[in-house]
Amino acid sequence: MKSNLLKKICTPLALALLLSACANPFSSSVPDNNTTILFEGTIPSGAYPSSVANAIRTSGSSRSAVPSLDFGNTLEYFATATATDRTVIEGDFFDDDNPCVFSFALDITKKWDITCGIRDKNNTDVIVMQDTLPGKTFNSSQPVFTHTFSLQPVKAGQGDIQLDVDVESSLQEHVTQLSVTASPSIASLTKNFKSNNATLPKWARISASGAAAGSYDLILTFSDTNGVPVYTTIQTVTVLASCTTDSWVSEGSELISSDGFKLTEQIVTQAERNVFYVGRTSVTPNTVTPEDTNEGSSYQPLKTVSAAIRRIQGRTTGGKCVVYVSGQIQDIVEIPDSVADTNASSIVIRGLNGFGRDGKPKDSLYGYADKLGEGVYDYNGINIDELFDEGQFGSVLSIRTAVPVTLDGITITKGAATRGAGMKIDAAANVTLTGGTSISGNKARGAGGGIYNLGTLTVSGASISNNTCYNTTYGSVGSVGGGLHSEGTVVLNDVTISGNRCNGDGGGINAYNATITFNSGTITGNYADGVYTDDQGVERGRGNGGGVCASSGTFTMNGGEISGNSVTWGGGGMVVGSARVVINNGIIKDNHLLRLDSKGGAVYINSTADARLVLGENAQIPSGTAKTHDVYLAAQGDYGNAHVTIHESLLHHDSQNPIVITPEHYQERRELLEAEDGIDIEAACNSFTVAQPADRANVYFIKENGTLAALFSFANGTYGTVAEHDAHAGITYDIVRYSYLTSDNLTMSVANPFADGTSISITIDDEASVSEDIIDRVMDDGYHTIRTTLTRPNGSASTVTAHILIKIKPVKVTMGSVDLWCSSGGQVNGAPVINGDGNPPHEMYIEGDEYPDEDSKVKTCLSLTDYKWNGPYLDHRYGDYELYFLIPTTAPTNYVYLTEKDSNFYFYTNLMRNTWSSALNMAKINRGFSQTTRTLTDLRANNGFHTSDMDGNGNVTTNGGLARARYVFSVTLTDD
Repeated sequence: MKSNLLKKICTPLALALLLSACANPFSSSVPDNNTTILFEGTIPSGAYPSSVANAIRTSGSSRSAVPSLDFGNTLEYFATATATDRTVIEGDFFDDDNPCVFSFALDITKKWDITCGIRDKNNTDVIVMQDTLPGKTFNSSQPVFTHTFSLQPVKAGQGDIQLDVDVESSLQEHVTQLSVTASPSIASLTKNFKSNNATLPKWARISASGAAAGSYDLILTFSDTNGVPVYTTIQTVTVLASCTTDSWVSEGSELISSDGFKLTEQIVTQAERNVFYVGRTSVTPNTVTPEDTNEGSSYQPLKTVSAAIRRIQGRTTGGKCVVYVSGQIQDIVEIPDSVADTNASSIVIRGLNGFGRDGKPKDSLYGYADKLGEGVYDYNGINIDELFDEGQFGSVLSIRTAVPVTLDGITITKGAATRGAGMKIDAAANVTLTGGTSISGNKARGAGGGIYNLGTLTVSGASISNNTCYNTTYGSVGSVGGGLHSEGTVVLNDVTISGNRCNGDGGGINAYNATITFNSGTITGNYADGVYTDDQGVERGRGNGGGVCASSGTFTMNGGEISGNSVTWGGGGMVVGSARVVINNGIIKDNHLLRLDSKGGAVYINSTADARLVLGENAQIPSGTAKTHDVYLAAQGDYGNAHVTIHESLLHHDSQNPIVITPEHYQERRELLEAEDGIDIEAACNSFTVAQPADRANVYFIKENGTLAALFSFANGTYGTVAEHDAHAGITYDIVRYSYLTSDNLTMSVANPFADGTSISITIDDEASVSEDIIDRVMDDGYHTIRTTLTRPNGSASTVTAHILIKIKPVKVTMGSVDLWCSSGGQVNGAPVINGDGNPPHEMYIEGDEYPDEDSKVKTCLSLTDYKWNGPYLDHRYGDYELYFLIPTTAPTNYVYLTEKDSNFYFYTNLMRNTWSSALNMAKINRGFSQTTRTLTDLRANNGFHTSDMDGNGNVTTNGGLARARYVFSVTLTDD
């Protein structure tokens, strides 16, 4: 039976019973096939009125007014199931006795969005309340599926207000006037008195028509015949589309009972003031000057917000308190942690006079930054350390209390502080910015030009703009969070974060161990544009994350836009430091890099293990026409840590409109993408492409497993993390290196990157072309030219020509020790000596190639001027005439490099004498002596100890059948 059969007319009192828990009316009608299940939905007890009030009324309110629901003439229940193929099914409601239970028969081969709620029966496009179970799939193992829905008010459409207010008869001679204002304002809000309209049932009626659905604070001020306020109260009113708000709901308020709203003499007598005015109002007499000693009414306003906070701190009856700010109020305000719920259940600081033509609040709370003077905060250099004077400078508003605080329709500006020049929010605080509130024009020197948050911050329909955070003393670090620095929890709804600036991390937002949820709004036109000069006198950029720097914690983007931000180093739109960043919905576009060495026009992802960028189906990162708006992946280790995680298939990107990824190093097999469970990584790769490096002739692409691949690949070689080139015969060749310690030659593959029918033709040097992939071909060292032509199915062809020079990686040859044994004619007849008396020192040399520079070719690996038994580098071993030299490792003199397979390694000495014939160089080795000269190939074959026999001239002798000297030296080989 459809919902239009529900024709009950509900009074407010009966309404709570109407939606009381419903017994399941369905029998066990299990589907008799394997492709359909029965879905049963239930609207639970208490869905209304209490949850309506809880859902949209102002936090901290203890009472509200709510509408009646007229199911006879105006409203009806509805339930729909919508499949991904656009199939729509209307739900069947049981009958009038069970209006809150419905069912569908659903195809298990489809994914369903199931929505139920209340709507206008005369205009079914107007939804009053609803709840949705999104993206649900089913299986035949559960033939009956049940779900309980919780209806939430929909803030769309319009409704009316008709609320009666009564005053005890004994007060009516004294209380004669009623002032009613609404926040947000309601243009049609009026009041009428029984004295003017005898048909009214009570003292007065508050009315409005066509009010937008949502929650409003009604400020009711009861005054005497002279206009002096007697009693003020704030009531939260809920408006629903196509409904009339006509019922007061009491949750402990003495003002409201089953008979409605009534002001009594006892309430007035016991009342404490909970509404305070700061600054001259439209009703303040000309003879009254705002002073902190005034009572705080609109007729006798206070001078400062600080005074209002002190009044609130002195209250004892709790309840919601409102501070109205009128005009521009200069003050440094602190709401201390000693303000408790016994003083106030919530505090609202609200602008009184609305908005100017520029759309900004007319009312503001401002600090003392103007005292710093013009130009002091000039962005090219400031020195505010000398100018901060406690008591004059500090956050305009510091919030330490755990009582919820809301700023509504007010500007916070001209603050000057180390942290949080506009606002500083402590860990226990819960703060909301709403109603067009603006945090702007504040100047900090450490963190958070606009706001420094350690607690919980919700920004809904507000802006954080044109704040700065700048210092000149932090070297390469800079200040962080031009608009907002958070180490707590932040929720951003319909927010504008623009024009903020810092010279460190996070022009708009810097998040450190924070939890930030960005639901809607814009983060645009912010700058992280600091520079510094390093120890070598080179100017470098230090600005990271023009829009957002997610240093650590989590940042979730469910909507909105990050655009037009700028940096001097990394991440025009965003930097992912050691944080988890999830983009479910929203766009990052058109951000800017201010220097040639800046990285990541859209996003810069750090190489830390905790850095994660996770993309949902509605994430958008367009690369722009120049393809410079990219996602930059920093590298660490052989293949790097930074990569992108795919949470859902991307709806806005494909092979024609891909996200551009730029890896810091183009190492093949490096992971660029990973897919979460259930995601087809091969299909997801089609939504991405790799930026092609300008410094090497190759074509890079993303393989089906999400790793980096090249048209030309080398199983055991690489271009290197820093590109190398060699000019030969007028052609520039890219150098490809491989390890000669593990491979005899380089192996190369040339593979067709496309699987759509594209053909490939490959020519290597002067060989005949081949029309198939080349896999692991052995390549000789030297110069090569590879030409590859790809012909697409539509006939278009492109040719890539690669000029490569294949070389080995330089090999580091390190001396470990030298063992020297001496003899004379077969007789051990004299100890080797090192005599510094009038003789040059005994020196041993090693020689390799001129790498990395000419000075590295020859090293003196040991120099001794005197013989010392068991000295620091000389150890007497075995017999009397055997010496063991340990090569020093304290200076870089114990190694040389070989850069070719046939490069020579030389070991030689200048002299060596012994006591048998001190005039002879008994153990001298001449440079080039064959037994102590080894090619790299020789060393690789015998990577360890090497021996040589020689006489005093470096030649082998058989004097008595024995050599006069024998050297045994050890080396180790490693790749550079």
